[in-house]
Amino acid sequence: MFTSLINLIYQLLRSFWLYFLAQVLMTMPFWQSGFTKLFNFDDAVAEMVGDGLTPGAFFAGITIFTQLAATALILFGRRLAWLGAGALGVFTILTIFLVHHFWSYTGAEYEIHLEVFYSHLNIIGGLILSAMAAEFRYGKRRSLAE
Repeated sequence: MFTSLINLIYQLLRSFWLYFLAQVLMTMPFWQSGFTKLFNFDDAVAEMVGDGLTPGAFFAGITIFTQLAATALILFGRRLAWLGAGALGVFTILTIFLVHHFWSYTGAEYEIHLEVFYSHLNIIGGLILSAMAAEFRYGKRRSLAE
């Protein structure tokens, strides 16, 4: 019985569908934000301008493109998933310095932006794992000597 349960867990961990579900869940903040901005473009422009990013339409467009294209690479790019994960990682780091610069706030705003900073670090760690998982799943098997 115990061996059967362990074997079931191993099968699940090797399942394409569990892998895909994990990637969908990990990228959810990006595709959700990208589609929300896409379908509410005027609000996205106002958000960019409010964060000091002008011209707002340019930054909204770049944000939407980055979030959706990089997510698509992670979900469907197989051997190029690392590129999508890297793009979202850089994007996430940039948002820390451009929008969530906690060190320039005080009081409650400091606490809010510090929490966002920590959650962004968590997301970056997930993106690194995503790239690694895609390499293990789809990459060519190489020797250590190469």
